[in-house]
Amino acid sequence: MQSDDIVFEPVVQLEEVEVKTGEEDETCIYSQRSKLFKHTDNQWKERGIGEMKILQHNQTGNEQKFSQHLSCNCSQCFPDCD
Repeated sequence: MQSDDIVFEPVVQLEEVEVKTGEEDETCIYSQRSKLFKHTDNQWKERGIGEMKILQHNQTGNEQKFSQHLSCNCSQCFPDCD
């Protein structure tokens, strides 16, 4: 049974929220899809897949590696990670 007059109204109205990534003051110099490996028990084990970025701060010029959107939780990959 099909009907073109069915309309679903939203139950809740959501407001748009500005999300800060921490990269607002930085320029991406290099970006590539990468895998994260951890060396344990004399072998390399894959721990996640994601985007690896090298970012440069616009004011200081300092460069840093930045990995985001890994398919694992940081605490799973690195137990000492806070």
